Amino acid sequence: MEQQKITKKFILKGFVTYNKIPAILKSSSILLLPYMKKSFGRNNKLNLSNYMSPLKLFDYLAAGRVIIASNLAIYSHILINNYNSIKILPNNIQKWTDTIEKVLKNYPKYKMLRVNAKKNSYKFSWLVRTKKIIDYYEKK
Repeated sequence: MEQQKITKKFILKGFVTYNKIPAILKSSSILLLPYMKKSFGRNNKLNLSNYMSPLKLFDYLAAGRVIIASNLAIYSHILINNYNSIKILPNNIQKWTDTIEKVLKNYPKYKMLRVNAKKNSYKFSWLVRTKKIIDYYEKK
């Protein structure tokens, strides 16, 4: 998919190589994680939302931007409402719309969310996560 401008403020990029992701995220004001409470794999039998850990979440934190995310338990230990993100019920489209507009109109007001997201990203860096895995297996 090629880049498509859908409105003055929203652009669908299509496929982007990973090395370009940090620059794209940093050029954005808001980063969205609109996951549903139930997400199924190819066979439509296993609810993956109980097991997923979207890697882009860690890239979003590192970008230090306002994160608006679905309020899901699976990453509630990482995303904390009104601390490093704004969490919304996944199927409340009007609330998503209202929140995006509110953030765009008052962006400076959300500086602490951005600062806290960036600060939290260090806890979940590749280096920290790899060390936890290695430590786990060395204890066995």
